[in-house]
Amino acid sequence: MYTNTTLDYRSRHYLAPPFKYRGSQSLVLTVSTEAEAIKPLVPPPLKPFPEGVISVVVGVQKLDAPLKMNYGEAVVSIPVKLEKEEADYVPVLYLDNVTAILGGREIYGYSKIDAEVKFEVKDNRAKGEVIREGTKIIEMALQLGPAAASAPPLPVRSFFNVKYIPSMDRKGEADIWRLIRVKPEGQKITRFHSAEGTLQLRSIPSDPLGNFPVLKVLDACFLEVDSTLGFGSVAHDYLKEK
Repeated sequence: MYTNTTLDYRSRHYLAPPFKYRGSQSLVLTVSTEAEAIKPLVPPPLKPFPEGVISVVVGVQKLDAPLKMNYGEAVVSIPVKLEKEEADYVPVLYLDNVTAILGGREIYGYSKIDAEVKFEVKDNRAKGEVIREGTKIIEMALQLGPAAASAPPLPVRSFFNVKYIPSMDRKGEADIWRLIRVKPEGQKITRFHSAEGTLQLRSIPSDPLGNFPVLKVLDACFLEVDSTLGFGSVAHDYLKEK
């Protein structure tokens, strides 16, 4: 009988999708960087935009159902194309909550990593930081403009990531190796501020974010968003190529 306890091998220490978020707040900076630094990170059949663009998001996720939980999260994403579809590839996420890390990695295959995530909005100033091994690997500061009377619509784009589960068998490289597509549902901006901002990316041995030089800030904003993260689908199975 399934008991959902720590002694049951079928137990999960998180709940199943869909995950409904209400009032999540984020600082978003989109910057130009060197295209050659991006190319090695994007797995086929995805193709990065030739211009060399990345987006960095730092904020607080406010999960409303199936349980109530707030946690800090930072996301690095790369605009990509899959044939004619424009989407975003997510190579890494930083979180400060082990339950959210476990669920994201085991269900979706997200490369979620533990970190200290700091997020602060005070008057018209905001800042976000991600700290690992004592180093601020992400540091952003924004000067917010007035709140928009009507928020712009959020583009409905898929997020791709690679779900990779190594094999314990020396003969095999992976038990699971798939490109996963997830598309958020019911996205609605409840508060929006355009902004001016700065972004610094730094490296540590396990996080070479400093390999992305920030050449120019293309866009900056503060968002408060309602959304639902449901189930995903397999866009490509790399093991079937072998």
